[in-house]
Amino acid sequence: MASDPDGICGIQIWTLDAMLQDFGDEHKESESDSIDIRFDTNDLPDGDTQIFVRICDCDGNCTDSDIINYKIDNTISKPEKVGITKAEYVTGGFRIEWEKSVSEDFFQYDLYHSLDPSLEVLNNIYSTNSVDGNSFLFTNEKQEDRFVNNYFYATVTDTFNYSSNSDTASAIMLPDTINILSKEFFNDGFQLKWSQSSSVDFNKYELYHSLDENLIFSENPIATFTSIEDTMFTFINPDQENIYNYNYFYVKADDTYNYATISDTVSAVLLYESVLLDSINANGNSLSLKWSESEDQYFASYNLYVASDQEMTDKEIIFSSLNRIDTNYLSSDYTYGQTYFFQVGTMNIWSLETLSNIQSISPVQITFSNNYDYNSSNDVGYFGLQNAENRYLILASNSEDLILLFDDERGSNVEYINMNYGSFETGTELKMMNEDEFFILSNVLNNDTDHDIRLTKVNSIGGSLWNTVYGSDGLDNAEDINFTTNNEILITGTFDPEPGRNRRELWVLKTNSNGTIQFDISLAFEDDFSQGNAICEVDFGFVVLGNTEKKNEPNNRNIWFVKFDDSNLENIDTLWTKSLSIEDYDYPSGLIALNDGTLLAAGYSTSNSSGISEKAWLIKINQDGMNETIYTFPGEKYFYSVIQSTDGDFILAGMKEVDSNMQAWIVCIDAFGVLLWENTFGTEAEDHFMSVSQTNDGGYILTGTSKVETGNSDIFYVKTDANGNIN
Repeated sequence: MASDPDGICGIQIWTLDAMLQDFGDEHKESESDSIDIRFDTNDLPDGDTQIFVRICDCDGNCTDSDIINYKIDNTISKPEKVGITKAEYVTGGFRIEWEKSVSEDFFQYDLYHSLDPSLEVLNNIYSTNSVDGNSFLFTNEKQEDRFVNNYFYATVTDTFNYSSNSDTASAIMLPDTINILSKEFFNDGFQLKWSQSSSVDFNKYELYHSLDENLIFSENPIATFTSIEDTMFTFINPDQENIYNYNYFYVKADDTYNYATISDTVSAVLLYESVLLDSINANGNSLSLKWSESEDQYFASYNLYVASDQEMTDKEIIFSSLNRIDTNYLSSDYTYGQTYFFQVGTMNIWSLETLSNIQSISPVQITFSNNYDYNSSNDVGYFGLQNAENRYLILASNSEDLILLFDDERGSNVEYINMNYGSFETGTELKMMNEDEFFILSNVLNNDTDHDIRLTKVNSIGGSLWNTVYGSDGLDNAEDINFTTNNEILITGTFDPEPGRNRRELWVLKTNSNGTIQFDISLAFEDDFSQGNAICEVDFGFVVLGNTEKKNEPNNRNIWFVKFDDSNLENIDTLWTKSLSIEDYDYPSGLIALNDGTLLAAGYSTSNSSGISEKAWLIKINQDGMNETIYTFPGEKYFYSVIQSTDGDFILAGMKEVDSNMQAWIVCIDAFGVLLWENTFGTEAEDHFMSVSQTNDGGYILTGTSKVETGNSDIFYVKTDANGNIN
């Protein structure tokens, strides 16, 4: 603002409502072009304000400046808040430190304390006018307050009495927990170890002992330690008999304010070292455990525990023994894929127990894939199953004889037995009637015009008990064997009723368990060739799955179901027959009675005489021959064998084309014909499975043949898990 040439006798600062400040004539002699005036706005309210300057000369004439719009904000004049940099328990109390104030008009620090998180109850515990006094050691006469949250904040005040608060900080001295870490019998006494105190104002440890089960302790400790690092003591009792009773101990830790923390009470008694549990051996779901023999002179018993977790929280006793040398356990009651944890407890005569280390195992199903080659001959596998001793029996043949292969559960110890039937005998099936009765069905090739069938009974180790040959002078052939609920034997195949006249009929034999024929019946479908492929017992008789082929129309080969009524052995008759056609050439192979009372047939079909499959198929049909449902699986696929698993699904074995090679094939299909899983095996030009059986562990044994590049073939057998896989 320009100065008045006649002299300035007064300068005033006004708002629209009132004069803020009168500077009088202190600028009267100013010769500058402008005048700088500073005034205090601390007494003005925050917000928009209109201000003007009034200049008056000595005669009382005044002139007002233009109005200036100004916004007053006194908060910018507050001192910058400081942050608390330390709030922690130290010897004697809490050490509180905060940032040094940078305010130019610093006046004072104030430190506030509260035990209330809402800060409604506050105490000013420290004040100073020194800007360097930004730390304080707070000691509280109520020492128990150290063990709850203590809240602090610092205030900075300037010379205008404006202030700023820091953020709130909290601090606590956590209780000094002392734990007895170990207590064991050692050198004719008890050696105890406890955790080291974490107290910053540690004073001493005191160890207390009692023989009283009600935990009545002496007022005086048995040992005192003033070094914070002394955390071990060996207690020797003059009366050594007491070491076989419960001895109770606890540790007390004092600080410099005589505040004490006390450990839990522990008990100790003479216990020998625990036994050592060796690693667990598993053979499938059979587990073998062994542990060291206890050396406790007061031994009473072993307890073997099993649990589902490492902490043994749900442990239960699965074995106990009072015999010190009884240190082995074997069991097969475990589930594949589940992890089990084991521990051995040794009890003494006072019913006190020491626990061994923990061992765990997850049983895995045993699987393998084996090729067996006998002197580079043409070896063929027909049927495999597992006996009660978990060994595998494989019916096969080589260039010299019909043989039985025996292999252990791991597929690693092959033995074989020659049946001594010669090289012109082919196998069909091997079936187990009970744990020690096995029946072999085979075909005897006497010459080009005379074939018979043979039934052989062997025991579980392959020893021949008897054999019987059935058939006439023609070309008779066996395809399937099965048993009735009364342990009678059903056999089906082809019978030649007029040798040399090119005629084939579906043939059924029924014998008792000793091989004595109860009835022998053959059946033709019109004037066609007929054959029985599979047989099973059903309500009120049995059903045969066969095929028929027109003599003069070789491109017509159909599926044929026949149900027989065997209630009258003198007059066996058919209850119904049913013919089905899927393609021009149908090749039925397997038949089973399902759990729901229906029948399931399996096979494959082609539209020409090449024999190369165009689809595999399943047929579900009622026992009255009605309501058939057909499921097809297109491609060069073959079903040769079918069973129903313990889960109710259908397991089939055969082969399928994979990358221009034929590979052995296992398939799982549900009750609605949906493929659940499948797997293929083999690396040769052609591999196939002729049979599948479920094993004791829920897996499968598959048996067939591998044709190798030399033109010969090997016996091929595979053990899978429950999902058709091998490890």
